[in-house]
Amino acid sequence: MKRKTIIADSEVIYADPWLKKAKKNERLPEDARFICAYEVHLIVDLFYEEAFLHRTEKTDELWTGVWDSSWALGIDGETASAEDFEGRKLSGIGCRFAVEKKGDELSASLRLMEVMFRVIHGGPESYEGFVAPGILDKATYDGLVGRLEAEYEGNRRKARERETEIIKVARELGLSPHPTGENPDFWVTGCPGRNHPLYFNAALNSFGCGYCKRTDGVEGLREFVKERRKQQKCGSRTSQ
Repeated sequence: MKRKTIIADSEVIYADPWLKKAKKNERLPEDARFICAYEVHLIVDLFYEEAFLHRTEKTDELWTGVWDSSWALGIDGETASAEDFEGRKLSGIGCRFAVEKKGDELSASLRLMEVMFRVIHGGPESYEGFVAPGILDKATYDGLVGRLEAEYEGNRRKARERETEIIKVARELGLSPHPTGENPDFWVTGCPGRNHPLYFNAALNSFGCGYCKRTDGVEGLREFVKERRKQQKCGSRTSQ
């Protein structure tokens, strides 16, 4: 039986957070409505996105596109639709999430944006730069980001207050884990010698790496780090 994913009090019917299923020439649905534009702050990059609401008979969909900051929007955000963005240098277009259709456009947009803030780019802190209003104005957008940031900071504080053995061992191994904020038990660090994350569940004293397809406990973590560092040394010798 397929497991249901519940985020922001909504069952996520469809999820493609990194748009791996999107076509290169994907276009916005004709009746998509502009939600808002915002900055996305990553560790080494900053870019601009626009979010759109597409409603079908049964679902509410969140579509996004990346845009070139060198041009001004110059549109009436309150009434903007997909056709207003034709030829405006939007790229990376695709549907990221779909949830059950519910409520008016404003509540649907807030629900979908919250799903995205919780899943993509490391939490709400990455979405602090509001750029242009649509269905959501700046006050509503900032209110959503602020509420989630407070929740994440509270979770981080709780996490630090109740560190468990696997977090302490991770530090001993030089991994520098830190709380994600999604949940008081969730921590993350960089996978040793790799450019992807390694996650910890402090309550279960377990770790997991989806890229390396490894999950285990405290002793398994010691072995995993040992293996990774041995591979790094072998790789360094080979390249010399």
